[in-house]
Amino acid sequence: MSKAPKFLILEDVETDAELVMDEVKSTFPDCSFKWVENEPDFINELKSFKPDLILTDYSLPTYNGMSALKYVLIHSPDTPVILVTGSINEETAVTCMRTGAVDYVLKDKMSRLGLAVKTALENKDIKLEKRKAQDEIKKLSTVIEQSPIPVVLMDNAGIINYVNPAFTELTEYNSDEIIGKRLETIGGEDITQEEHKLILKDCLKGDLKEKNFKNRKKSGEIFYVTSSFARYKDSEGNVNGLITMMIDITQSVKDKKQIEDDLKEKELLLQEIYHRVNNNMQIMISLLNMQVDRAVLDGEKNVLRMAQSRVGAISAIHNDIYQERSFIAIKFGNVTRHIFNTLCDSFMVISGNIDLKVEAEIPDFGLDLAQPCALIVNELISNSMRHAYPEGKGLISVYLTIDESEELTLVVKDDGVGIPENVDPENSDTTGFSLVYMLATGQLDGTVEINRDNGTTVTIKFKRIEDKKRF
Repeated sequence: MSKAPKFLILEDVETDAELVMDEVKSTFPDCSFKWVENEPDFINELKSFKPDLILTDYSLPTYNGMSALKYVLIHSPDTPVILVTGSINEETAVTCMRTGAVDYVLKDKMSRLGLAVKTALENKDIKLEKRKAQDEIKKLSTVIEQSPIPVVLMDNAGIINYVNPAFTELTEYNSDEIIGKRLETIGGEDITQEEHKLILKDCLKGDLKEKNFKNRKKSGEIFYVTSSFARYKDSEGNVNGLITMMIDITQSVKDKKQIEDDLKEKELLLQEIYHRVNNNMQIMISLLNMQVDRAVLDGEKNVLRMAQSRVGAISAIHNDIYQERSFIAIKFGNVTRHIFNTLCDSFMVISGNIDLKVEAEIPDFGLDLAQPCALIVNELISNSMRHAYPEGKGLISVYLTIDESEELTLVVKDDGVGIPENVDPENSDTTGFSLVYMLATGQLDGTVEINRDNGTTVTIKFKRIEDKKRF
């Protein structure tokens, strides 16, 4: 209600009009008035002044209250009209009220005019608020009806009170077949009756907001939905039921199952490839081992052992890929330990005489880098085992790091006797160092640096490069 309401008075007697104003002002001190005596002025002020309420006499010389009432009902139906008249019989009063007047006040009982006006304005506000609420409900109803998302309204017992067209389209049930029944009529194929009750209880408490369901259409076809739950309450805050909105995830569920099936198939294929390749590598290592046993010359045996260790290095990479199921996250520390243990067996190193220190784990270390690095580590460790420790004891360290510019550094260090000064590793005619330089500069596009202080330290630096650019 406006704090300063506006009133239009239709009255031909000035003293009566003033009496009406005085009575109304006693209830609404800040109100304003327009007083008219005839039809043209009344119609004009109704349009321009836009009053909150109209007070009209029933009988005027050229116009009457009933005509004014009918005009207002057509052109300003939300404006209440109160008849203020000197005399009116009961039949006329009933006719006026039925026509649309909100009240009537006799001039000899003007003391009740203030209350009548106040009541009329309050009822007007209630009427407008109710209409606004109805418009909002109508708008919301239209949105729900036209929504492509299935919507269900349930009471506190889980009984369906409403479903929108999208729901009927999804489930193939029409509204008459589903309203009055529980949602589990079509939902929760894999959920027991007790579980349904617990879900409803959690939803009404507000503890459960969303859940996936396996459902069945009227035709028997299985479909899957993600249901979102929201409680709806009355004006006093009491929970009256649930609004459920559904998202059809059937295709997503099928896609996920297809992916899982494909992954299982690929895993089986990977296992088969791994076992076949691993068996072939073990056969190669065994054949080389047989040749070592048959060889007479030490030089021939060393060549065969080196070939054997190189196959072992490749096998270590292959084994780590299988264990981790990744071509881009190879644990190079594990590969290095595998190579070291294989070389210890090959060169019959007594356990504990030569130790290994490894710090070689970096993120996203892929096959394109790991394979040449493994062969380099194999060559350098084998060189150290064969030449650095005449007394058969020492420590070999392997480090792999990466900096902010994506430059990688591979370091293989021993604390042995060191490379003789008269030996130039870069121009060596031995297979080991030649292979190290070839892999470091050819495949890794890197550099090699050798330090002879306190043993031998080989440092190789290179950048990450995509496979297609590297090979």
